Amino acid sequence: MCFLSSLNVQTNKKIIFSHLQVAIFAYDSATVPGTEATRELIPHMPIASDSVFIYRPDRRLQVWRFLSYMFLHANWFHLGFNVVIQLFYGIPLEVMHGSARIGIIYCAGVFAGSLGTSVVDSEVYLVGASGGVYAMLAAHLANITLNYRQMRYAVAQLLSVLIFGKFSLIFISI
Repeated sequence: MCFLSSLNVQTNKKIIFSHLQVAIFAYDSATVPGTEATRELIPHMPIASDSVFIYRPDRRLQVWRFLSYMFLHANWFHLGFNVVIQLFYGIPLEVMHGSARIGIIYCAGVFAGSLGTSVVDSEVYLVGASGGVYAMLAAHLANITLNYRQMRYAVAQLLSVLIFGKFSLIFISI
């Protein structure tokens, strides 16, 4: 019974966070007007680069942008893919390791993504929670590796991580 109550509490936290991502993306897409100059910078995205959430290299001193870009996405497919992966892998990880640990891993991945991008390519605008999603995939892969003998469906879980990882790399290259 304790496991089931733990599952309900953890599921609600991850679902609330996912709803928050969807709500902020929808609100920002609908309310932030884009100028012609910003649409030329990022022509394939429905959001304007004037958003207070987007990571912009020319506004690095606004430190919240190193994390807040995780609430915006390039399009609805990008948002949906990230939400599905974070629910599919995040809920089991949170049940096993707790919300605080997984939240730290997720935010560290988002922060590392923006920090790494600002060092490697200082002209790129960032949106999406892919840094956090990849951090969760890496955590899930580490969890499978460390607990392989105790897991019921370790091979299936390992294959699912590899398949999602491969699919996301294909999506990025498009």
